[in-house]
Amino acid sequence: MDQIEERKREGWFDRVSHQADRAARFLVALMMAVMSAIVLFGVFNRFIFKIPISWTEEIAKYLLIWISMIGSAIAVRIGGHMGVGMFVSKLRQRPRTVVTWINQLAIVGFIVILIYLGMKVSIKELHTFGYTTRIPMFWPFLAIPVGGLMILIQLLSILKMLFKNESPPLGY
Repeated sequence: MDQIEERKREGWFDRVSHQADRAARFLVALMMAVMSAIVLFGVFNRFIFKIPISWTEEIAKYLLIWISMIGSAIAVRIGGHMGVGMFVSKLRQRPRTVVTWINQLAIVGFIVILIYLGMKVSIKELHTFGYTTRIPMFWPFLAIPVGGLMILIQLLSILKMLFKNESPPLGY
């Protein structure tokens, strides 16, 4: 069966999860390229031309926040986050399933709280500005709820796999 037929069989949530992952990978790659160019520009100006430009560091920090949050969604999808699989793998099938479900539901609860509080902080920081760029701090803080939403989509996809007794990604 080719990929097109396989995609047709998937449900709408699988497609949403897949598209969110593709968007996350694209955004992380783009932001890493932009961050690298900005940092390189700042280094050249500081050490070669002896003209330090302060905004480059601030923008690089903001991009790193976004890269970390969105990159976490990618790591969740592929099972790349740290876990205590050594202990869970020693359990029999039934207790292992229970522990996995409890773990996933606890993480979903944490992420929902993270999204809610991240949005509250983002809105609160709407009228606070970066020191050198004068960018509203809303934008760097918005990475928390946006990244949290992308993580939540991937976690719900994993819960769906567990519910169907399918094997989740490697790290689970």
